[in-house]
Amino acid sequence: MEHDKVSWRLAKGWPLAATVAGLAVSLAGIQPAEAGVFHPTGPMNNARQVHTATLLANGKVLVAGGYSTNNPLSGVETLSSAEVFDPATGTWTVTGAMSDRRSGHTATLLPSGKVLVAGGYSTNILSSAEVFDPTTGTWTPTGAMHTSRDGHTATLLTNGKVLVAGGDGTNSDPVVSAELYDPATGTWTETGALNEAHSWHKAILLGNGKVLIVAGYGLTGYAFLTELYDPATGTWSPTVDSFYALGGHRAALLPNGQVLATGGFQYGTFGNRVGGSWASVFDPTSAT
Repeated sequence: MEHDKVSWRLAKGWPLAATVAGLAVSLAGIQPAEAGVFHPTGPMNNARQVHTATLLANGKVLVAGGYSTNNPLSGVETLSSAEVFDPATGTWTVTGAMSDRRSGHTATLLPSGKVLVAGGYSTNILSSAEVFDPTTGTWTPTGAMHTSRDGHTATLLTNGKVLVAGGDGTNSDPVVSAELYDPATGTWTETGALNEAHSWHKAILLGNGKVLIVAGYGLTGYAFLTELYDPATGTWSPTVDSFYALGGHRAALLPNGQVLATGGFQYGTFGNRVGGSWASVFDPTSAT
């Protein structure tokens, strides 16, 4: 199973297929430019991948964790560092470091303007969580999750709580568990389990307040199953299978309330992993 996971999973001990040299972040709007064209902006202070990038309430972007290739022994170094991008100047400023080194974690902007970081991988898969305060540039540990996980999803619900679902557990196999973080108490509460194990999947908050899980890795390979979480009942309901069993894909909520899923990996004819240009749209109204 490990051999079939996308390149960022190689950070857990597999040889890196490629160097992270040349990693760059390009954001539109830094300078007057032709529409639809990317232009380089200031480089980060650390080369990193499998990090998180979170748009803050002040319009700046917080980048945290990930892994680089600065460790001469293993070739991989998981990072605790964080930095903030200012679109007005196109520059990055180092901010406070996290308490734990993390890659494959999640970062969620809370209603308070703070950022919740949860789980991820360091030398092992983590259950810890911490909160970043943009006003002070510091991190504060908060309650730990009930399950250690990376490659999970974290979704801010309309009630202000954060739903964390799936991911790889301590044995690196996908899990079915899900839990809720309450920013008011800093604690986690277990909620209904997924119907199928998912990791490195995608989660989208729909207009009706429910959460759609799209594909990902399952216990036996790439998963077709999509599921809906209902915060009112704390339960998951299977919905129509996706056209493609995907990992490493992306999903986005469209203005009409539908969900676009694009790209990703599938198994090839000989069991090899192949990427594709697949795209499909999910309609929550008709569940098709």
